[in-house]
Order: sequence, then structure tokens, then C-alpha cells
Amino acid sequence: MCCDAWFPCHACHEETADHTAVPRPADRFDEPAARCGVCGRTMTVPEYRGVTSCPGCGASFNPGCAAHAHLYFEIDDDTGRR
Repeated sequence: MCCDAWFPCHACHEETADHTAVPRPADRFDEPAARCGVCGRTMTVPEYRGVTSCPGCGASFNPGCAAHAHLYFEIDDDTGRR
């Protein structure tokens, strides 16, 4: 979420936004950065990255999204961990 709008994935952002996506900077990891597509619960980066399903409704997250963590969040290396 680089532009205060919610997108299901980086490809959806690229297709519909009028700008290139910018990864969430580390100094904003404590702000809501991910939203469950089922119940709408928002999560900070640490909350989202610490679970495989929504803490609110239990819906599973797409495990493939972890491979794209660098597109969503400012991270230090290819492991996806900061």
C-alpha cells in the first residue's frame, strides 16, 4: 500500500494505478499495511508477516506472496526478513 489505497497484489496495483508501486518503508511498519480480503481486518507489517492466515477470521493467505515481499515491504535481503 504505497498510495493509501488497497490492492490485492502488486500486479493489480501496476494495472490500475497511475504510478509505480513503492515498497512500504521500514519506518512505517507499525502502520496498517495489509488487509484481509475476506473480513477486511488490517495488519501491520510484523503482524501480517508473522502469520499464514488472518488473525480475525482465519482465512489463509496466499503462500506465494512471501516470494514477493520485497515488492511490498522495504526489506534487507532476499529472505524477506528485516
